[in-house]
Amino acid sequence: MKIKLKDKKHTINPLLGLCFNRGGYDEKLIDDINSGKEVEASFIPPNADELVKVVKPKTKKGAK
Repeated sequence: MKIKLKDKKHTINPLLGLCFNRGGYDEKLIDDINSGKEVEASFIPPNADELVKVVKPKTKKGAK
């Protein structure tokens, strides 16, 4: 799933150690989220629900 930050005013603190991938903590992923980019994640930790949102894939009109 793709996720992004809900509000740039409320960024994720890297010291919290939130893991968004099953492989473990990735500081670059946290930096990308805080910069406002959409990133690929395996899951959203419960304590990050209020900071990030799932981005639904854009569908092209007329695509089958």
